[in-house]
Amino acid sequence: AQRATRSGVLLSTEQQQLEDLNRQVGALDQQIAQTQGGESRQGLEVTRNALVREYEALQAQLKARYPKYAQLSEVKVLGATDLSGVIPADALAVSYVQDDDRVSAYLLDSGGNLRWMALGSMPGLADAVEIVRLAQSDFRSSPGETAQNLPGLGHRRAWRLADGSYRILPADQLAPVGAQALRDSGEVMNYLAARLLKPLARRLQRKPRWIISPDGPLAQLAFETLPFGKHLLPAVASAEIHYTQSLSVYALSRALQQQYRGLHGRQSLLAMGHAHYESLPQSAPSVDVGAGKAARNGLRNLDLRDEGQLRDLDDGWVELPGTEREVKSVAALFPGSASVFLREQATEQQLQALNREGLLKNYRFLLLSAHGYLSAQQPVLSSIVLGLRHRTPEADGYITASEWPAYDLRSDLTVLSACDTAVGKVLGGEGVMGLPFALFVAGNVNTVLSLWPVQDNATALFMQSLYTKLNAGQTAVAALTATKREFIKHSRFSHPVYWAPFILIGAG
Repeated sequence: AQRATRSGVLLSTEQQQLEDLNRQVGALDQQIAQTQGGESRQGLEVTRNALVREYEALQAQLKARYPKYAQLSEVKVLGATDLSGVIPADALAVSYVQDDDRVSAYLLDSGGNLRWMALGSMPGLADAVEIVRLAQSDFRSSPGETAQNLPGLGHRRAWRLADGSYRILPADQLAPVGAQALRDSGEVMNYLAARLLKPLARRLQRKPRWIISPDGPLAQLAFETLPFGKHLLPAVASAEIHYTQSLSVYALSRALQQQYRGLHGRQSLLAMGHAHYESLPQSAPSVDVGAGKAARNGLRNLDLRDEGQLRDLDDGWVELPGTEREVKSVAALFPGSASVFLREQATEQQLQALNREGLLKNYRFLLLSAHGYLSAQQPVLSSIVLGLRHRTPEADGYITASEWPAYDLRSDLTVLSACDTAVGKVLGGEGVMGLPFALFVAGNVNTVLSLWPVQDNATALFMQSLYTKLNAGQTAVAALTATKREFIKHSRFSHPVYWAPFILIGAG
């Protein structure tokens, strides 16, 4: 509906009328979620439902008046007869499905040939993914090192159960019968590779590009790191890997990508960084990203249910001075065609102003080097966190997944270079997948975000290499893959902590 409204088919007054109604409904949804009293809640719901009926009636009138608008408003969900040609010739799509403990995969090639494969029972899959994520996000971890020393475990312990699966349990809880304390997190990597990739290996090896649609906790797994092939190298050595919410969304994002190839006159880059988070004088010393890890881990147990509670996260975001260097080094690659917003300008208010003026849609690439909150419990609260000083009721610094569709983008790629899933239990993938989907609805094709907190120096170098390749004309997935392969061979930054967190969700 958002894309159809902004397609240029409607008169500006009609577009504004639809967007105003949509915004009012969204505001009432938030009020209803925060209202406890039954009578007050009922009154708000009556008002909301009346606005929804008004919106639907206006939409119906406009569809009758503008056939093109009606066509754009209908979102096509792919069926079996629509699959031919959806996947590029050099790619294989793998859609994982989790049903309780059972995991299966649908494989789709460019000819539309669909194959289903049962991968068997994988109890404790979320815990296995979490163990791997914690190990990869700690530069001190290495194969053979005890998994019990992973900082993110806190007062918990990792176990291998008698059936070969893995569990994370409170330290004071008795281990299940036959369980053994996990000594090496590397064995969990091998377990996931053996269960998720090895059964598909014959087909995967034929294609240099994999499009993965993960389900549940698999959205938190960097498949690029799993050992694969004859020499058991990281899978990224064998293929360009990117992700999508579903094959239907992939088809839509690919169509949007092709549409943008005909656009002319866009500027290259809009970049924001070094947003001010802490309520400190500007001259106070800043804190490196690593210093806030404990604070963010302490927020894991907060159960946020509505947007008003996002401010409870404020103390978990430390200053990111390294992002200023990162933004400037990337902007230098696009002389005369980059817009840079740092410190006091790296705010939600600034983005809102650019959007109101119709300028935000004039950029091919966006770089938002800022904290991110990815919520598994409430995906609509997943946010990009910009400056938290001098906030207003309309701009609290948290640009949520529910707010992004109100922005108008025409971007090939948005990079969220300091995103952080340290907040929220690893229960599902909706938090990871929800924010890129919201950006897609706003008009963005591809999103790169990170699965764990990143390190300043390595990330600045990573982003400079990534954008150099983009500037040279490489596709988003080719540029990201080439950068990761460079880092694997780097003398200082070969550990997965530096390159593995960055995943691409979109058309590739």
